[in-house]
Amino acid sequence: MGNLGTIYNDLSNYETATDYYEKALAISKEIGDRRGEAVLLGNLGVTHENQGDLESSIRRHEAALEISRDMAEPSSEAKHLGNLGGVYGKRGDWQTAIDYFERALSISRAIGDRGTEGAWLGNLGATHSHLGDDEAAAYYYHQALLLSRKIGDRRSEGLWLGKLGLTYRQLDRNDIALACFNALKTIGVALQDPHIVAWVEEDMERLKAEVGVEKFEHLKAEVKARQHELTP
Repeated sequence: MGNLGTIYNDLSNYETATDYYEKALAISKEIGDRRGEAVLLGNLGVTHENQGDLESSIRRHEAALEISRDMAEPSSEAKHLGNLGGVYGKRGDWQTAIDYFERALSISRAIGDRGTEGAWLGNLGATHSHLGDDEAAAYYYHQALLLSRKIGDRRSEGLWLGKLGLTYRQLDRNDIALACFNALKTIGVALQDPHIVAWVEEDMERLKAEVGVEKFEHLKAEVKARQHELTP
């Protein structure tokens, strides 16, 4: 039933998804499957979030978190902490979101889960960006970028380069921003992903329109000569 809930959730049929998750949750409770109970509570939290019912989402994620702690499952605990961070971010409670993401990050680092570590770093970057703290956002995106390079995840590397490019534009460092976009375009070509290449080219056009053609061409020449130095 839980799998059916996931299918309906993916189809944006949230009421039906909730119904299946609730039925599966009742069975998990009846048979004493605590791990399954935590998973289903988390799924319900996501479905409630998709429906815009953030208070119910928080309650579900908190219940899932409690079970994960009781069972001493740190990877699940980090996941539920991160989910709570996402919901609080949607609610505009940025500081609480940061607190949850930092706690999730601490656990993921402690257990060596590099994949989720990168996700929490990126979420911290995005949350600081919402707060208008672009310096902090750049710091977290850069940490996520370094991690993606360390584990050889080229797609994530491209994601964080794009985020850094946009953040450095906000910081009025168009030279670093353009270096990031150049590096991202190289990754897009290597991955044979036309969407990445198109996104970079569109953003370069926006930058050109913003600073003017002459200044942009001068900037391009400067960055080309210093690409390695300027790329984070």
